[in-house]
Amino acid sequence: MSLQRNTSMFKGKHVEGSGSILANLDAKARKSFANRANNAVARKVEHEKELAFEKEMSKLRHHKYELKHHPVIIRQQHHSLLYWFFSASYAEIWQHLFPNKNKKN
Repeated sequence: MSLQRNTSMFKGKHVEGSGSILANLDAKARKSFANRANNAVARKVEHEKELAFEKEMSKLRHHKYELKHHPVIIRQQHHSLLYWFFSASYAEIWQHLFPNKNKKN
């Protein structure tokens, strides 16, 4: 079951100067206003395009910089069993068995 809405009408007096801004202007002023509004919209669209282009260019510059200056990642080498028997130093074996917890990777 649905409830009906109150459909009361607002009653008021028509006041001169209310309503549309353009309704109170003469034809020449309306045309001038429309031209200024259209120019403002065109400038806004152009500005948004410039911002989007600049944002895209900054992304490309950042990506290009990252390609040139990629961070050096130090990876722990995994050696074969023969390396550990014959070539590894005592310090390296010690570091492998007891890793330093405070060391930042």
